[in-house]
Amino acid sequence: MSMDRGVFRAGAPGATRPRRTPAAVQEAPGIRFRGDAREAFEGAEPSIRTDASAALEMLSAGFEVSWFRPLGPRLWAAVLKPSEALGEDFGLRQECYVVGHGLPRDFNEKTLLQAPPQDAGFHVDPKVRFVVSGTALAAAACAAWSARSRTSVVVVAPGARHRAVSAEDHLYKLLGSSNRRRDLFAEPGPVRYPSEFFGRESVVHEVLTHILAGSPVGVFGLRRIGKSSLLSHVEDLLERDDTSVTATSFLLGNTARLGAGRWWLAASDMLAAWQQKLIRFALKCDSKIRPKAEAFPAAIKGNVTDARKLASAFEKDVRGLLKAAEALARESERPSFRLVCFLDEFDHLYPAGAHCGYWREDFFTLWNTIHSVRCSLDHPDRLTFVVGGVNPAGVEHGTWLHQPNPLFETHAVFLGPMAPDEAAVLLTDIGRRMGLAFTREAADAAYSLVGGYPHLLRKLGTQLHKESLARGSSVEVTPHRVVGAFKKSKRSFLSQIEWTLGHLTTVAPEEVKLLRDLATGGPQAYVDLWGGVENRETFAHHLERYGLIEFDDDRPAVATPVILEAIRRPLPSEFEEQFRLLKELVDSVEDALRRRLSADLSVTAPQAEAERGGAGAGHSADEALHALINAIPSDAKNRALTRQQLLDIGASSGISAVLESLGWNDYEILLAKFFDAIAWFGPAMERAERLRFIRDRANECHLVRHNNRIELKALIARDGFAEVFRRIADVREMCSR
Repeated sequence: MSMDRGVFRAGAPGATRPRRTPAAVQEAPGIRFRGDAREAFEGAEPSIRTDASAALEMLSAGFEVSWFRPLGPRLWAAVLKPSEALGEDFGLRQECYVVGHGLPRDFNEKTLLQAPPQDAGFHVDPKVRFVVSGTALAAAACAAWSARSRTSVVVVAPGARHRAVSAEDHLYKLLGSSNRRRDLFAEPGPVRYPSEFFGRESVVHEVLTHILAGSPVGVFGLRRIGKSSLLSHVEDLLERDDTSVTATSFLLGNTARLGAGRWWLAASDMLAAWQQKLIRFALKCDSKIRPKAEAFPAAIKGNVTDARKLASAFEKDVRGLLKAAEALARESERPSFRLVCFLDEFDHLYPAGAHCGYWREDFFTLWNTIHSVRCSLDHPDRLTFVVGGVNPAGVEHGTWLHQPNPLFETHAVFLGPMAPDEAAVLLTDIGRRMGLAFTREAADAAYSLVGGYPHLLRKLGTQLHKESLARGSSVEVTPHRVVGAFKKSKRSFLSQIEWTLGHLTTVAPEEVKLLRDLATGGPQAYVDLWGGVENRETFAHHLERYGLIEFDDDRPAVATPVILEAIRRPLPSEFEEQFRLLKELVDSVEDALRRRLSADLSVTAPQAEAERGGAGAGHSADEALHALINAIPSDAKNRALTRQQLLDIGASSGISAVLESLGWNDYEILLAKFFDAIAWFGPAMERAERLRFIRDRANECHLVRHNNRIELKALIARDGFAEVFRRIADVREMCSR
């Protein structure tokens, strides 16, 4: 049955779809299967098939069953692949996990809400879960779990659909009701799915053109402007191109692994990613070719540190991978092949930074090596790279530290704010899936308030979502609603801008000085204060490309009123305001710590436990949970829950719920215990130094958390509010991209 998406857009996501003719309501019987899911279903016990049939038939109105497995008596699980239309309407970009419960009374929360089995082999959306159960407690238990885990749970009650309602209408009503509770505007990291990427067509085209021509390119812009999302989107386009064999690697310059490591770690990660992508392509094509990059890893394992020998090994492996890519292209009848490296947060590896470490020399070694390998190839265009960052100095400086810059004159692309039409599409498309119907006037009002900055537009969308959480149907978003939501949360918008400019100060201080002078002195400050400053035009050009200023008759002015207000807003001087800002910061630090620990320990905690003499390493959620809880002492202060209670919480709701039940002392223990398993960000620091820094910040956070105003006032009086705020914020930066 085709999805009448045009009609649906005009209504509410949770509303019943428009009534159709009786012929249209007649749906094809049966369940839609993919692959060997049908065989697994037909091989299950009759009671399992009976329990699952009604729900899967209804879900087949918008999904295909791609995996099925019995879990126990009257218990089963499945993985569903959404149709293109359904995925577009409700923002379902991955396959969805379903757990079915056929017992009439006993609702086993521990079984129903377990993580999907790893051998399912699918990329399951971790934020969406379907639960099929007819028990009275199912809806309440799932709602409680959904609130704790911040996951959308869709409860399907077998037999709940009225005969007069089509399966498609019933499914849309279920998903609409669920999606109204999900905040699809909230994106803690770069978007990875094409349907979540809005606008930027001209920049994407420009970057792709340079890559296909084999020309290196750099993408620069403010933090949270969308650089990482754009690079990920370009990588996705290259990998989905069926006219070429393209192997990509994606590195992050702000990880502690690269920041504290040597250049050969970056080169090794490039080779490993290229090899993995080519092997994956070969398996997909049933090719016997197995690309290998062995010379460089062998040299590193042999403790070779001579740059020339390592460069020779790197070149050998690159040539080997290109040869394999050429063979795969020939087998698959694709006309071209290439290796592409993406290096995001590139400016964290600049040789002149305050925390550059080994990169003071390794910057030149890495890029000279890549440059020499490119030059040695018969077709240099088959090896290229894309870098991303805030500060474009890495491609603009002809020399650095009295050495020629190997990246000088790399083509630079600036990513500025979105255009009004692009911003309108972002708001209306995401809002539609959540039951927020933005009028064009409302989208224009949002743009006039916060400009085309994606993170601010999403932040405004989140605020509008929070104001109508109890909506039972689609809500029209008018300019009046937009202005009201912005005013209520204006302080958080200003703080977000201050955070962005604070980071810009660390990498481009002169540009920020010029921006602040323009904010306080107006366009005339460009002449009076900066008239004789060397590189004034370059600084202004960067600010213009960032989207922070606009020129009018050769006189620059701050581009957006909210940015102007944020710059003019003085640092808080009243203690109550300082305390409020610190409390918000401490909350965000704790949230970042929990996210980091949850993400990293879910996979690596069992391995780390085994390396330290624990039980055998594993990768299951249960093993990770036990490794985490075993790492913390059972008699810790200020923890109300016992180990068994923590295990019960983890079994039903996962590691993230356990972490929410712990405190700072526990976090410090876990960070020390699993230090090497954590993906640290920001400046490189030794283990002892980093843990000491976090412990000191924890003591400062305790003053805020326990409302110790006397000692907090003394701390601010001694070190200054800005310094205290910066130190605590650094912990958040260590744990988040």
